[in-house]
Amino acid sequence: ALGGMTARGELQQKELVAIMQQRWGTFFSSTDLTMDSDQRFYNLLPEVLSVFPKAKFLLVIRPLATFVASAAAMGWYAEDDCHDHRWSHYRPTPPSVDSPPLGTRQQVHHLMWYWQHINGTILDFFEGLEQDQTSVVWLGSADFEQDTATFCNLQQLQIPPSNTSKHRQLHKFVLHEEELNSCARVQSAFIHSHNLHTPPS
Repeated sequence: ALGGMTARGELQQKELVAIMQQRWGTFFSSTDLTMDSDQRFYNLLPEVLSVFPKAKFLLVIRPLATFVASAAAMGWYAEDDCHDHRWSHYRPTPPSVDSPPLGTRQQVHHLMWYWQHINGTILDFFEGLEQDQTSVVWLGSADFEQDTATFCNLQQLQIPPSNTSKHRQLHKFVLHEEELNSCARVQSAFIHSHNLHTPPS
């Protein structure tokens, strides 16, 4: 919501930073180390850096095909997309993208755009920071937890597996062969354009 208000000119950056300082001051004022994970911050990173000039940014990328299958099962960008969670109201609207490739559903096509948009925005922001301020890890990689802990200066980190699908009793969304191929092509091009290491197979 704050990012949208700023983009529409309803909120100046100085006002936005003050709101964010109040937010973190309320919840983390007595802590030496502040860690926050929120997917909505992707378009507020300059403001986050203003609040925390020495901040370190960790981008966890989920392989495209598994992300698309998971998000599609939750109804993201479906024709009857129902906003059953407050975060869903802030989901960016895809621009007028090209028609999906033959054999690829429109919903899958939009989710591939979303994945590129969010991760690309964050990686573009990383280019203006010092190398030791940023880290990119693939979700599911063998050293995911250790690499994340090392970057965050923690001795260890244990991340429980997500149980969203079971908790919400979601139906499994199965990608067609051509959709899997489309995801592979898009992900490969994204990795090449941003000079990333390859994700786990």
